[in-house]
Amino acid sequence: MNKKKSTFLIIAIIAICFFIYIFMGNFNKGDYSQTYYDLNTVSNITLYNVKESDSKEILDECGKILLDIDNTMSKTRDYSDVTKINQNAGKGYVNISDKTFEVIKTALHFSDISDGVFDISIGPVVDLWGIGTDNARVPDKNEIKDKLSLVNYKDISIDEKNNSVKLNKKGMEIDLGGIAKGYAADQIVKYLKSKDVESAIINLGGNVFILGEKEKNTPFKVGIQDPTSEDGSSIGNIAVSNKSVVTSGIYERYLEKDGIIYHHMIDPSTGYPFENNLSSVTIISSSSIVGDGLSTTTFGLGLQKGMKLIESLDNTDAIFITKDKDKVPSCGALTYMRENLKVKLEDLYTLMIILSDNYATNMLIDKLGIDNINKTIKNIGLRNTVLNRKMFDDKKASLGLENYISAEDISILLEKMYHKNLINKKSSEEMINILKNQRLNGKIPFFLQSIKPKIEIAHKTGEDTNISHDVGIVFSKEPFILCFCGNNVDVPHYERLIQDMTYDLYKYNIKE
Repeated sequence: MNKKKSTFLIIAIIAICFFIYIFMGNFNKGDYSQTYYDLNTVSNITLYNVKESDSKEILDECGKILLDIDNTMSKTRDYSDVTKINQNAGKGYVNISDKTFEVIKTALHFSDISDGVFDISIGPVVDLWGIGTDNARVPDKNEIKDKLSLVNYKDISIDEKNNSVKLNKKGMEIDLGGIAKGYAADQIVKYLKSKDVESAIINLGGNVFILGEKEKNTPFKVGIQDPTSEDGSSIGNIAVSNKSVVTSGIYERYLEKDGIIYHHMIDPSTGYPFENNLSSVTIISSSSIVGDGLSTTTFGLGLQKGMKLIESLDNTDAIFITKDKDKVPSCGALTYMRENLKVKLEDLYTLMIILSDNYATNMLIDKLGIDNINKTIKNIGLRNTVLNRKMFDDKKASLGLENYISAEDISILLEKMYHKNLINKKSSEEMINILKNQRLNGKIPFFLQSIKPKIEIAHKTGEDTNISHDVGIVFSKEPFILCFCGNNVDVPHYERLIQDMTYDLYKYNIKE
């Protein structure tokens, strides 16, 4: 084996060591489905491997959830929260339900992070175009200009104490159609989990949530529609479990006039459809309301800005399809875009570290072999680290075969790297550079990334249900090592602890 290849193998094994700590754990059943029409779309919910006697009650309750959300959030319902808000535009605050208030707050968050690209007050302009209705037309530019004066999410005031919302200008309207389906999907998933349903597909007009697996260790596959296809064929498939998959694209609704195609997604800054090179954006996330909001937001931002936004968010991936049909996956998309994918060894360990790609990890384990990895781990001097299985191998996990690593071993790795004697100087430097490019920076770097001059941080995150980790080197005045490994924790509180402790240690460090 040549020296260069050997170095790559060693670096790959070291990278796996950083990844191990992330994951330390029928009576006449069948499949039942039901179709609904709420939220202005045809929806379908399919339950897998449930008792027939339970299926009707569960599916009926799902229908009630959809209807309730439609009744409170549709702008076409005379008695809905949204209608009441719109009718009182320019007058005063309107007290609304907790769920509508939550959705509006979430919508305003997407407006903030997108600088108004996502704006629920776009309704008056959307109504002008009428795309997707029998009244579709290309409005006069003066009409658009007039209605644009009513579009500004900053003119939406909220009173959190009283669960109230006010539109500051007369004639303003909000429309939750771009986000309510996501909220509905999340509520249905929450309900299904409460009824111990382990496997289901919730499809709310193309807003899809996959609960569980098709069968053990076999995820469902969700097709990504070809935006240029007239028959709805897929441009590719993604394999997902317990994920939301939401797509926004120019193929959904459009108007053609004088040879020009106008799609339904309107730019709040111009009043005309967004103009960029994107055909569609698919968001893969743990929350459907997040996917719903981000699919529109990132489409409006365009490829570069949209990609930058996605890569700043944890547990969120995206696939951008350009008008020339190129597929551009965001961080972690290797997990999903499995078919016919060719990558180099160094690509795999880089993706595994900076984007936390589990599939890349499993590919590396297959290439290197578990026995070889464990042998190298011992040679490095780690005594409490062992790799027994690949990521998410439930079969081996059920037999008690788990992966182990200690905070002490992680600190040994980091210290050897810092002193450039982990294998050799070149390997140590390359590994540190990879860790410095970590894209998930919501824990150790959270408060430090805004400090000038920039503080370099070489770190690796990890998270799963009730699990949150981050370990690394902070290159401050006197570089120091941090190892946070939290299992069975309240994740939001634990991550805030990581953020606060890191900042306190940094302040103490610079005083010394």
